[in-house]
Amino acid sequence: MKYSIEKSAPSALAYLLVLLLGMLSWSVAKSQGQVIIKGELYSPEEIISQQKVTLVGQNGEEDPVDLRSNGHFKLCLPVDQVHVLRFSKPGCVTKQVRIDTRAACKKDPKKDRLVEFEVVLHETDGQEAEQYVGAVGEIEFHRSNGRMKVRREYAQRGDLAVTEEMVGQ
Repeated sequence: MKYSIEKSAPSALAYLLVLLLGMLSWSVAKSQGQVIIKGELYSPEEIISQQKVTLVGQNGEEDPVDLRSNGHFKLCLPVDQVHVLRFSKPGCVTKQVRIDTRAACKKDPKKDRLVEFEVVLHETDGQEAEQYVGAVGEIEFHRSNGRMKVRREYAQRGDLAVTEEMVGQ
């Protein structure tokens, strides 16, 4: 049986077209930067198990974050969104960190941004689960130049302490 180029050309052309579209979609996805979050969660030794990190998206959906046995976590967030990371553990005060990635890649849209931080959970005083009023920290990026801005706010049981600092580039 003989094959001619005329009969196989449409299938080869279709294969080439699918391959080119795949490469194009990969390059478009790769050309958009993202925010890489790395961190470590610390809590009292006697209750080291059952600690959780949860990613809360803009529309309220909650996704568990992979947390290693040593407390390290890593996740990638898309730009132009606001997320909340919730850190919890039975017997400890729950904490949240708000991360606003809307201007994270302002300086170089194709380059990823790396953010690293640590969270320490403290034991609760009573039987009830306690939580800070709002986020204990906020990470955002300046609209004009993309510089990272970190804000820490602690409001619990009526106490308030606010600190603000500029970090990174």
